[in-house]
Amino acid sequence: MAFYENRPLPTKPASSLIPEKTTRNQQIIERYLAGERAADLAQEFGISVVRVNRLVRHYQNRE
Repeated sequence: MAFYENRPLPTKPASSLIPEKTTRNQQIIERYLAGERAADLAQEFGISVVRVNRLVRHYQNRE
């Protein structure tokens, strides 16, 4: 953390990756809750089954 001392915080994201992932994650959650298998979603989106399950669990814990 010493490297970042006395440096101003950014006012905007460095890239547009976050909104893309937010949209992707929402699609995964909606499709999983609609009955699609985690393995199929993981393969389609290029992520692990564990990641799909974590996204869904995180979503369900927020409600």
